[in-house]
Amino acid sequence: MLMLPSDSWWDSRAMWWNTAGFQRMVNGAASFSPPSTDEIRNSAKSFPDAGSVDYLRKAGIRTVVLVPDSTYGTPWQQASGKPIDGLGIKRTYAGTAIIYTL
Repeated sequence: MLMLPSDSWWDSRAMWWNTAGFQRMVNGAASFSPPSTDEIRNSAKSFPDAGSVDYLRKAGIRTVVLVPDSTYGTPWQQASGKPIDGLGIKRTYAGTAIIYTL
């Protein structure tokens, strides 16, 4: 699972939220970001589009959770309104979050 937005501040929050069920997720925060984390974030900046969906699938990520209320000023600010036609993904609304199943 990947939660968006993602950066060192946001990932701390995502990790805390994840304690409710301990889903396997790629978000994480520490004193530095590993290159793999930076690569996932950079590849997901245009999510949802063909390139980002393909990259995330190849990385083993099957679920993306987007929290639109927290995306202002981030690369994901417009993500919730992007079309998903032809991407082979499913979008489900859950409260204030959007769950994309890849």
